Amino acid sequence: MPEQPSSLPSTLRVRPSWYFISAIVLFLCLCQQGQSQGIPESAHVNLYFPHLAYGGDSSSHWEVTITASNSSRSEADLTLGFYNDEGVSFPIHFPQGLRSRMTVNLMPSHTTSFTSIPSQHKRITGWAYGYSDVPVLVHIVLRQLRNGLPIQAVTISPTVPALSHTFQVGPKATLVIANVATETAIDVPVALFDAKGDLVGSHLIQITSKGHHSETIHSLFPAVKTSELEFMGLISIGPSAVIGSLCPSCNPRGIDLRTHIAWAYESDDREILTGLPKGAVSFPKSHHDEIWLAFHQTLRSSNNFTQEIPSNLKLTISTDQEVNAFARNGNEIGITLGLAELLGDSPSELAFVIGHELGHIYQQRTQSNAFDENREHDADFWGVLLSLGAGYDPYGAAGALAKLAMATGRASLTNQFFEDVPIANAHQSFNTRLSKLFDKISFACTSSVDMAQFCSAYKTIVHPHLPDVSPLTIKDRIE
Repeated sequence: MPEQPSSLPSTLRVRPSWYFISAIVLFLCLCQQGQSQGIPESAHVNLYFPHLAYGGDSSSHWEVTITASNSSRSEADLTLGFYNDEGVSFPIHFPQGLRSRMTVNLMPSHTTSFTSIPSQHKRITGWAYGYSDVPVLVHIVLRQLRNGLPIQAVTISPTVPALSHTFQVGPKATLVIANVATETAIDVPVALFDAKGDLVGSHLIQITSKGHHSETIHSLFPAVKTSELEFMGLISIGPSAVIGSLCPSCNPRGIDLRTHIAWAYESDDREILTGLPKGAVSFPKSHHDEIWLAFHQTLRSSNNFTQEIPSNLKLTISTDQEVNAFARNGNEIGITLGLAELLGDSPSELAFVIGHELGHIYQQRTQSNAFDENREHDADFWGVLLSLGAGYDPYGAAGALAKLAMATGRASLTNQFFEDVPIANAHQSFNTRLSKLFDKISFACTSSVDMAQFCSAYKTIVHPHLPDVSPLTIKDRIE
């Protein structure tokens, strides 16, 4: 797995292990009560808002309110950008001035809000993208004003790109799709099914790079009359619209497997809007965004107790068809999308792998191991510690190693992951690594009264039904 620089000696010196383990894990105990209290479900480092509406004349005007909160114990820098239907960046007039891109600094546990100033120009629709170095909570409220008085408001929550979306819709629903790709247009198939599951119609919508498309159900499918208030159905977007024979004509050029963001809302006879529940299909996930979230969380965890791992570490996400990760030159780690796809159902497993690579960064920069003379075993324990400190489940280590063990027979798996192990002994290596992790965690949990209390509380809260022989639990007398 690691890609070591040529100057790194094959045998590294080992720092005092058990004392170092106890000190670090005790620090993590304290971290778990503060810095790593967990990530709110809607907090992220990459935030995609599928719809914006801004501007208009004095008789009907849309204003934008952005509210951002930092629930972590670390300072956050949030940047937001706004794009119109054609994928062109456009400015919104805030009290700070016209901003097509704005940066907000959020201190720990702070919240801030900005509301646009009325501007006399035609209404603009589009979408927004935000990124932060710490997971943050952000939502956007679009408020319609008539003659200066608010008549309605709708909240736009962040989402993540997905291959497919499905929404419940009525006759006055509007569908919104945005292309998050920065360089290429996408073809998005859309299919509508009535309450009995019969196909009403299908369309192929092309959206330019960073573009945005919104259209009513009636405009897309004229067979659905806005007067048919009893109409109910499902609208399917993306590959799910063309699976099997449901909609064979949706995309004659083949299925476009690039992700997008989508949203839908209903309006009633008074033209009052109601946002519909999120419809993103949860599997497969947007692995690019999962990697960035785990990377930021795990890196920040490392910065809490060692300065040897730089906070400006470079992350490389590779599209190579390999199941691999690497650490390079003490200043870069890389994750292949193939590895993220293998671990795609568990952020904790991904965080363990990233923590493992950060352990190799520590080795490369200090020319030493912290916990074990074998640098893979040493990096494994870094993976457990850093993922735990970042608020992930340390048991993800077992899942990650087991999945990688299953992949050893695949030709696409590079030998980097088995740098110190012949490929024929790979399965035995994983068993040894799991055993070593078990022993180290068990030792740490019995090394002091404070450690024992933390491990007992962790198991009681997070894994109350695991057997008492599991790590992160008390099974021996504390001396």
